[in-house]
Amino acid sequence: MMKGFFNRLLIIDLTSQTSVVEVLDESIAYRYLGGKGLGTHLLLERNPVGVDPLAPDAHVIYLH
Repeated sequence: MMKGFFNRLLIIDLTSQTSVVEVLDESIAYRYLGGKGLGTHLLLERNPVGVDPLAPDAHVIYLH
């Protein structure tokens, strides 16, 4: 495991007001080292091509 990285994603659904913790595959963390790379990967993986960024089904990725 990378130092300071816990292989977890918190997925929050604002519409249903629910949240779930997902385990992130460690190989993805190594492949997309850094917040920008991982954030871009997650955004492209979870948002359909051409989705309106303001649509309810559009994902917002926040990495801290």
